[in-house]
Amino acid sequence: MFMRKLLKKVVAGVIAASVMAVSVFTSPADAYAASAGRVPSGISRIGKGTINIYSWDDAMRQQIDMFKEKYPQYANQINYVSLGVSGIGDDYHSILDNSVRNGGSSAPDIICWDADDLGYGMSKSYTVPLSKIGFDARWYNNAYDYTKVLGKKNGKLTAVASFVCPGAYAYKRTAAKKAFGTDYSVTVQSKVKNWGTFMSSAKTAKKKGVKMLSSVDDTRQAFLFSSTTALSKNGSMQFPSNIATQYNVSKALKAGNYTNNTMQWAIEWAKDMNGSKVLGYFAPSWMLQTMSINGANLKNYALVEGPADYYWGGTFMTATSKCHNKGLAQLFLYTLTCNKDFQYKYAVSTVTVPNNKTATAKIINAKIGARKFGTANDPYKVYDKVARKIKGRPTTKYDMKVADGIAAGLYSLEQGQVSTYKGFRLVIRKEVQRTTPLY
Repeated sequence: MFMRKLLKKVVAGVIAASVMAVSVFTSPADAYAASAGRVPSGISRIGKGTINIYSWDDAMRQQIDMFKEKYPQYANQINYVSLGVSGIGDDYHSILDNSVRNGGSSAPDIICWDADDLGYGMSKSYTVPLSKIGFDARWYNNAYDYTKVLGKKNGKLTAVASFVCPGAYAYKRTAAKKAFGTDYSVTVQSKVKNWGTFMSSAKTAKKKGVKMLSSVDDTRQAFLFSSTTALSKNGSMQFPSNIATQYNVSKALKAGNYTNNTMQWAIEWAKDMNGSKVLGYFAPSWMLQTMSINGANLKNYALVEGPADYYWGGTFMTATSKCHNKGLAQLFLYTLTCNKDFQYKYAVSTVTVPNNKTATAKIINAKIGARKFGTANDPYKVYDKVARKIKGRPTTKYDMKVADGIAAGLYSLEQGQVSTYKGFRLVIRKEVQRTTPLY
């Protein structure tokens, strides 16, 4: 849990530093409302009430300010409440639950949820389908499909995201040349296109003095967030669809000494981002920025899709049952999550990936990705390919607890405390049973 909280601090710090929907508006021009202050005709009447947008930290501030700049007539009706707590802990849950329960003018209208914790938010009775505030799901058609899967509650769109965090395999070109005789991205992708080839390549790389990863734990998110299985159902914990492969790959990485034997987020792990001892890292866009902060020369890095189509991180927004101003809440969520021009502008300024396929295509066509990220090839091209293929999985209330249980199982494996698949699964289940009512 400590490492999870540390990760979230890193992610929050970095992030802080639709064509189909047109048909529901009177015209394509209305659909994106390019001019400041112009409200799309599909939005309900906007009243005088203030909407309160709750988040755990200040990472949403730039999008809030951009919205106010675009719609200055509503600037004084947007109240952003940054709580200054962890976004994945009991403190955040308690504050939100109490704020909704107490009601009044300061109660939340829109709540931000870390992708890891979305299941908790979706489980609350005060979280309602967005149709309840008049948000048309067709507006969100241009979003990447996996965010629609994560954002549905009982089949209805309930949570939306403005940006996405698809992951890739970021490799060092110097290490690739040493390991495979070339740094050509097509060739490197052929070496890591699935977990079987990934492990075969790990053996090849080791012979040339190159470790495939810094830590065995580096594969954890690629497995967890490419799984399609809900992590709990009818009161019972469910293992991810790829848990057996995860066990076998993790065990083989350790047994073959194919990593540099560090721990994810440790100082030694960060140091491996430089030099040519370690080939690469599983990295969404914010990780590339983290690597740069840690001194990595990103010009020496290129990206490929890797062995798994996964996401890692992100922020979703939901609406509450007692929204003070449904029209304004509609406009806010529409602008941040469906307006391709707004999303393009935000993504380019923050070097993130917009949750809008048209906006991402615009960035790719502008050929600015490599310059923005500082990498050898364009990460946007890779992230777009991955994001289009991620299937997603239904969110459940205890997703974080099950994820922590899997982390405990992997730790036991890495420490040599378990040596069988059965033992590995038992550690996970016991940890989940210890922290949840799941059986």
